[in-house]
Amino acid sequence: MRRTYACLLELADPAGRDPVTARALTKRWVGAEYGGWPSDVTDHWDPTPQVRVGWRVVEHHGDVAFELIWTRPHDADPTLWRRMQVQIVTTADGDGRIVVGEGLESQDRKVRGQPRDEPGAPTLVRGLVDAVQCVDGGWFVRSTPHRFDATRAMEFDAFVRGGRRLPVVLVGAERGGRARADATGIAKGLAGLAHVVVLTNEASVAAVARELGAARSVAPGGVRLLWPDWRSVDPPARHPQWRAEEVAGPDGPRAGVPDALRRLITEAAALRIDDDPAVAQLARAGNAAELTQRRAELARLQHDVTADRAAAHELVDEYQNELHLADDAVYRLEQALEREHELRIRAENAYLQLATRPEDAPTGTPEVRSLTEAVRLAKSRLPHLVVLPEAERSARDWHYDRADLAWADLLRLEAVAADWEANALHGDFSAEARRRGLDWARDISEDAKQKFVSEYQRRYDGQVIMLGPHIRRAGRQILRIYCYLDATHRRVVIGHVGGHLGDRTV
Repeated sequence: MRRTYACLLELADPAGRDPVTARALTKRWVGAEYGGWPSDVTDHWDPTPQVRVGWRVVEHHGDVAFELIWTRPHDADPTLWRRMQVQIVTTADGDGRIVVGEGLESQDRKVRGQPRDEPGAPTLVRGLVDAVQCVDGGWFVRSTPHRFDATRAMEFDAFVRGGRRLPVVLVGAERGGRARADATGIAKGLAGLAHVVVLTNEASVAAVARELGAARSVAPGGVRLLWPDWRSVDPPARHPQWRAEEVAGPDGPRAGVPDALRRLITEAAALRIDDDPAVAQLARAGNAAELTQRRAELARLQHDVTADRAAAHELVDEYQNELHLADDAVYRLEQALEREHELRIRAENAYLQLATRPEDAPTGTPEVRSLTEAVRLAKSRLPHLVVLPEAERSARDWHYDRADLAWADLLRLEAVAADWEANALHGDFSAEARRRGLDWARDISEDAKQKFVSEYQRRYDGQVIMLGPHIRRAGRQILRIYCYLDATHRRVVIGHVGGHLGDRTV
């Protein structure tokens, strides 16, 4: 899964009602997409056939973890799943946190372009921040900007240098106290991911510059991003800044700065924040406790069985008889299934033989009992195939039980060759062979041509030819039919029918 959004919120009061409120808000936010959260579901909900919502609550020794996973198709690309995960953990030690993550999962392995994606989780995080108290480095996490004047410059300096976990977006005001950036919009878009601080006037900008250093502070009207672990020795370029003319123009704030901030901070959070390991740990601990309980129950049952051995033997005999009956039934069903599978394959091959048989081919369908017989029939009945003596010898030396499948492939190959001679192919030879149902390879590898050249050489029409195109059959027994395409006479020359000739894998 590719993580596109991640957010970690630390609860200020894990022992209060905030964790329960956060659970309720999460369910209500997901349910709002489908007309409301149903009241009769237990641990999973399928609002539509392609959408699944699952959740669980695990507890162990006072620690409680809630996890909700919401999976649905991507709005712009149905080959992608959008997966959102919310984890709310409280511990007996008095800690509490919320992890919200969102990512994309592919439904197949085809390499396609990625659609433009705007995660939906920020709206949930904004609701959580507004409803429950979350803290970071001693400050409350808010969806609105902090506003500082010059008297709070030392407090801001201590926070910037402290052990905060989130970055700070510092917005400087110009003369008259006007900030060019849309600080409210930035704080709303980065709720839970960053603190937004507005220095309300030029005096506060100057005071903060004295504390942080002029090269590492913000200019009037500008914006600066201060990453955590801030130090005075940091190169100024480590903390990106935007000048006043980049932040806003005559028409008001420009979109480039909020977009750049959102991209930088969201990508950094998605890289740095992982799923909460406590959820899996509590689940394992709960499973271990349940396993211990079941082992105790098993011990009691064993004691009861020992106390009444006669009854236990009778019960075991009954279970064994039922198991034997079930095994017999399974065996009969497997035999019937194998027979049905064989009949289906035969019917499919008969249909393919009729569908691919040329109009002038014999109407009768011979029963082919061996690979040698299939090759001889091809030599005598299929005029567009040329069977070399080496093909007959290799077929005679190779044991292959499904000669009927080999004969069906030769019939398909005859049909493609006939259309080739009549110049009636809809595409090239290989594409038409695959369209007729053949597992056709255009050529052998360059490695095989160089290292095993003698195995692929044959004499035909007074010259040495090189086998390359071939039909493949895999399974319990493999089969290869190596060919040479005679472009002059529009014939398919068969030079080997049997096992795999030498290459880098054999």
